[in-house]
Amino acid sequence: MYLQRITCWGLAVVVCLLGAACNKVAEKASEAAAEQAIEAASGGQVDVDYSGDTMKVTDKETGVTTEVTGDGESGSWTMTDPETGETTEVKAETGTMPEGWPASLPQYPGSTIEMSQVMDSPDGRMLMVSLKCADATDMVTAFYADKAAAAGFKEMGNFSTPEGGQTMYESDTQALTVHYSPDEGGTDVTLQLMDKS
Repeated sequence: MYLQRITCWGLAVVVCLLGAACNKVAEKASEAAAEQAIEAASGGQVDVDYSGDTMKVTDKETGVTTEVTGDGESGSWTMTDPETGETTEVKAETGTMPEGWPASLPQYPGSTIEMSQVMDSPDGRMLMVSLKCADATDMVTAFYADKAAAAGFKEMGNFSTPEGGQTMYESDTQALTVHYSPDEGGTDVTLQLMDKS
């Protein structure tokens, strides 16, 4: 499934493109930052060629190249599946919850929205939001466990380390993942909501 393959590094690509567009970072520095972010997110080795509003990401092992084109000013990008030619539309914003985010899974009280993302592909829709809050990780995870259960999601699994962890939930139609990590007196949390295929 293309959506699932790109999800692990889709956010990293968008963050790097946003950084390059908003901060006017030198092209080579943008490529190096994108390579590091994608490699950290995916565990693979990639080569990034960034030019204007186009980024080509080549998997060093397979030689497969994925092209990402977009507009850093508007926060909209298109990723093209190199195998099928199918496209995935990505819209990223800062400061707001993603369009279509369910009210039953609200923004954590008192948190700041770092970035949100809507990704539409032939496999379905994926919504993602990154939050920063001052509360401890256990308070944040308990909040989302309660909200997920009330919204009809069942916990499917979790793991946790001192550096962070994630909890996976599923409903009849969607999968929710709550990623969390402690950060200087608070918690960073990323919520990912995906249509089940």
